[in-house]
Amino acid sequence: MRFFAATLCFLFVSQVSALSFSQANLRYRDIVSTFRPGERVAIAVVTNEGIMEGDPGGTFRPNDPLNRAEFATIAERLLSESDRQEYESMPCFDDVPADSWYAYPVCKVKALGIVRGNERPGVDPDRWLYEPTRSINVAEATKMLVELFRLPLDHSVGGPWYDVFMDAATPVLIGTWMNTDPGHIVTRGEVAELIASFLAYENAELAEYRFAQGIIIEEADDLLPPVSSSISSSSASSVSSPSMPDPDPDPDPDPVPVPVPSSQSSSVSSSVTYDPIQNTSQSDTFLLLGSVSPVLAGVNVFSDSEPVVIETIHVNLATAASSIDHFLVYDHDRVLLGRASQEDTLSFALRLRNQDITIPHRDNFSFYVRAVLKPYDAGGSSGQDVQISSAGISGYGEWSNNGYTKSSTDTFSQFETARARFTSIANAGPSSDVLLTGERQLIGSYRFEGETGDGAADLRVTDITFSLSVTGGASISNVLVGADSTSDTQPCTLGSSTITCSSITAQFGDAEDGPRILKLFADVSIDPTAQKSSVTASISSPGSVSSAGSVTWTDGDQSFSWVPFGAPVAGGTNYSQ
Repeated sequence: MRFFAATLCFLFVSQVSALSFSQANLRYRDIVSTFRPGERVAIAVVTNEGIMEGDPGGTFRPNDPLNRAEFATIAERLLSESDRQEYESMPCFDDVPADSWYAYPVCKVKALGIVRGNERPGVDPDRWLYEPTRSINVAEATKMLVELFRLPLDHSVGGPWYDVFMDAATPVLIGTWMNTDPGHIVTRGEVAELIASFLAYENAELAEYRFAQGIIIEEADDLLPPVSSSISSSSASSVSSPSMPDPDPDPDPDPVPVPVPSSQSSSVSSSVTYDPIQNTSQSDTFLLLGSVSPVLAGVNVFSDSEPVVIETIHVNLATAASSIDHFLVYDHDRVLLGRASQEDTLSFALRLRNQDITIPHRDNFSFYVRAVLKPYDAGGSSGQDVQISSAGISGYGEWSNNGYTKSSTDTFSQFETARARFTSIANAGPSSDVLLTGERQLIGSYRFEGETGDGAADLRVTDITFSLSVTGGASISNVLVGADSTSDTQPCTLGSSTITCSSITAQFGDAEDGPRILKLFADVSIDPTAQKSSVTASISSPGSVSSAGSVTWTDGDQSFSWVPFGAPVAGGTNYSQ
């Protein structure tokens, strides 16, 4: 959404197209260092909308607090482009220098009636201060957004000044994961959640937004914005606090943190967090540092003697993996049960305090786990083997009160950590084509596509062994490897049934900035008396964690000799006559 100011007193909303909840282009390497459900989606929304962004080093810093100057800058980005360019007289506050980087956005939101400064009894309102360097809290941020989005205010709401704004934001904050204590100092991640929630609510997409976060909201009637006419910022927000004089009809919140009133503590409905990742399959693959992993293990527990009350869920590693921050444990309904924290080098545990999970007599309980991996610059290491050796539960029998322990006996998939990984390797040409004679003929093209976990990671193919099939009267020589967007090549080694391209340069092999198409060229000749001739070069063997395949690649730190795909990795084009 973008907001348009018709005058200094009125804000109007302009509808825009549907919000994007996609995380495909989210490159911040630190957004899961302290995992909170739904945070990635919130950050994706504000990034996709161009409202918030990370720093040049590739981090978002979700746990850093924001000050009031920074929040005013973010709020000003919610205005229309034309309104953002209108000149505002400066300075507008005594503590906001006209040459400061935040002067324009602060003065803009003041001119629109969104802020007027911190009220000080006995001080002329024109001399109230903005306090730009003070960290902003939930009440202050919510107040500004409520007025920017023109949410209706119920002036009958009693209590401190912020109650009327928190009450107005109640339908917006349904299902939010963030701390809504009015005095809580908000982090950058929480500000992303606030703004994304307001945008989704205004665009009638709050249910879809929460679903993208893995949260299902049952109160569907509360998710649509009210139909209302334009509201005057100066008159609609008039509220006075019973605890202090209020000469200003719209003062900014008092900087003293405030307790949560009992009327507000239940205003945001409780919600269940669901696994936002749809794919629950298990297979050997790479674990991208700074991300949430695929499912590492699934366990089923059957109680054949009596109902069992689960107290702890255990997850044990086969070998130490310092790159794992914690495990997320989900039940068979994809509901998040909690976080399994590390207890020693190999063991993690989720203590189910007061959750009352009971396995009925002669019934099943199943769960699965994903790992949250540390970013590369926060302790994550490339090339670590990760495999769960066992997982299970401990508790007590509901009838006998005897202790009960059950662990899996399955063998789980093997994984390896990396700063980057290939997500697809495929034939970039047609399945078949005409075989032409002559020098430097194209005999294969292959698309390599991947992703990186941090801005400084590399992703590069270094060696490929192609399986070669030559039939009829065809013969090839002088094999070269090249890439899209360049005419340069480098030589490969030709064997009887293989082509080996070693030490492929970064010019051809780099894929961290987008898909890369590698091309094979060769001098082709054909015996004119031959009835049928063909040439096919394929990438055949994917390899595994413990055995080398046809492709060797690097993430900038480690070299890997396998890829997580089926065989053949990429069948080549069949060139024939």
